[in-house]
Amino acid sequence: LLFYDKLLDIFDSKNDLHIMAARKGNVAVLILVLTAIIVVVIKTFYKHGTPLEGGMPSGHSAIGFATFGIIMFMTSDIRIQALGLFMALLVAQSRVKAGIHSFKEVLAGGILGFMIAFIIMFTLVQFRILYN
Repeated sequence: LLFYDKLLDIFDSKNDLHIMAARKGNVAVLILVLTAIIVVVIKTFYKHGTPLEGGMPSGHSAIGFATFGIIMFMTSDIRIQALGLFMALLVAQSRVKAGIHSFKEVLAGGILGFMIAFIIMFTLVQFRILYN
């Protein structure tokens, strides 16, 4: 209820809702939330570890590589993209090194997260829905 007035302003505006939905920052948050939900759903089917700890696929790796996928569409600066990839790889490596996930689980999470981000961002850019 803290942001109730702001939410009313969003939904009362006649034509601004589609504009707000098409901002890259908003889409990025939605992609990360969707990635987390999909990871938890997949983990419940594998029944190895818990939905929030361990198991297939790695949620940390999925979020890390989804973030890298988002960064690829946010900037054309190769240095920033390389830094995003490096950070995603560090997250994945830390999960294996800590013994929380196997390489296969981290790889599956990375592919899943990157593909979710890439498909959504690519589709929105292709249909010219997404802008800064």
